[in-house]
Amino acid sequence: MSVPLPYGPHTDAVRRLLQRLAAAPAESWADAARRYEALARTPRYAAAERALAQAIADAGRERERDAVVGPLVQIAADAAERVARVARLEPAPPAAAPATSAGGDDAADRFAEPALAAALAVVMRDLLGREEFEALYEGVAGMVEERELGPRA
Repeated sequence: MSVPLPYGPHTDAVRRLLQRLAAAPAESWADAARRYEALARTPRYAAAERALAQAIADAGRERERDAVVGPLVQIAADAAERVARVARLEPAPPAAAPATSAGGDDAADRFAEPALAAALAVVMRDLLGREEFEALYEGVAGMVEERELGPRA
């Protein structure tokens, strides 16, 4: 009997990504969110998102897509709390934007977006073109280099 692969054929790579994101320093999350927010407004990213959605549907990997959401939401919420904790300990520069709103939901959402895009790109790594993969992964590339995930199958 084979062991089920919750994230599809790239389960090991997705798990490595999740582990490294969970261990990422607090300050790297805000950087990833800023990179993602700029990237998400580009035609390149929009095309990559469309390719991702189509690949998921064509391959029938909706279960794998859905499986990665819960862990990522928890990792992003934990990161938002760590960022808020650091912000409370360090005086903020005068022009700094707050890392979180009351309760940290804004930061958690901001942090989840680049992490989810990257994780889904890894789930679909075998079916996305290099350009699409890089566009989706770029938000977290400063936190977790792609080579840390293992070889691309």
